[in-house]
Formats: sequence, structure tokens, C-alpha cells
Amino acid sequence: MTPDAFTNLQILNVTRSALFSGNGGTNKGFCNAYQMEWWFENFRDNKKYPSPIVGGRAAKTYKLQFQRGVGDQDDGADMQLNVGDANKGEVNVAWIQARSHDNSSHYIQTVVQQPSLPGQGPFILAFNRKGDWPMDGNDVGQLKWFARGQTIDMGTYDGTQALAIIDLSLGFPSHVGELFVKDILTGSFGGSDAKSVWLLVRRIINWPFPS
Repeated sequence: MTPDAFTNLQILNVTRSALFSGNGGTNKGFCNAYQMEWWFENFRDNKKYPSPIVGGRAAKTYKLQFQRGVGDQDDGADMQLNVGDANKGEVNVAWIQARSHDNSSHYIQTVVQQPSLPGQGPFILAFNRKGDWPMDGNDVGQLKWFARGQTIDMGTYDGTQALAIIDLSLGFPSHVGELFVKDILTGSFGGSDAKSVWLLVRRIINWPFPS
């Protein structure tokens, strides 16, 4: 990934609060960038990030781009996403990481976390590797689903990707949400259950939203 190739990452916030960056304290991850061209509106390490990262029940698209040049194996960045602005580990939901191999190849990944918020959750993530969030229910099959403890290999796609952060308690009883999580962790989630979560996202997000 170079200044001539970049990912437009569309983040959909399907939770009860805005998503904020987390840094320091008990946060598992942090918010920083080193030798990145673009990282959540941070340009060439100017340390300027929006607050919130994504508003409540909304979506926002960010340009993510590595720099090209000497020392590419050192390029990296982090974005700890939290549900709400408490800035502590209990609200960690997703840790997006940009990393480089010793051979200077690059990749982006997301570690799925589980906030501990009374009356909320469980939380899951849905990922579309190539394209926006599907607007047609017939295209749900292009989504991949992830739950606590899993890591999403996002690669360095030169185009648009979509990442939805979903609080299942917005549409399902807690025991149903936990069954969904169990199925995701065992790789058996899909079909009508996936379609029902897709419908939840379509209902919760304030469409249309700005890119």
C-alpha cells in the first residue's frame, strides 16, 4: 500500500453511543500513527483525530494509507475504538492496527474486543472485504462475522471496505445474542440469523449517511 493505493474504510456504528478513540489508562490498545500518509484524518503523523470517531447510530468513511519510502518495515498505526467517551478498558470494542512486515509489506487488521457495559451487548463485528455495506439483503453472504477474541485480517485492499460494530442488544434478547456469538466463534453463523443482523444494521443506522 503506497500513496497511490489506499483503503476507504467505512465504519458503521450500531451501538447506543458514539465511538471514541481510547488511549492510556486501562485501554487494551491506543491511538497513534507512525509514518502513515493517512490514518483516521491524521495526515503524516500530525496527531489530529476527530472526536468522536463515529457518531451514534451513524457511519463514517476514513482514508487509510501507508507512506512509501525508506524504513517501510517500521510503518504502523493503532486506533482503539471505544463505545462512549469513558476512555477505559471496560468500553474497548475494536482495536484497528496497521502493521508492516520485515520485507516492507503492509497489512491492516482489527482485534475484536468485548465491552463490559450493563444492559448492552454482546458486541460483534461484520466485515465486507470488498465494497460498502450491502444495501440489498441478497448480498448478506459477502459479509464475514467476528466476535470477541477474534482478529479480522483486512489486508491492504485498494478500494472500499466496510466494518460494522454491532451491539446485538439493540435488536435481540441477551440469550439470543450469546447464541449468535457462539455460532460466530464456531464458524457456523449465517443464513437467516445473518440476515436478521443485517436488517438490524439497516434499521439502526441513520440512512443515508455522508461518506
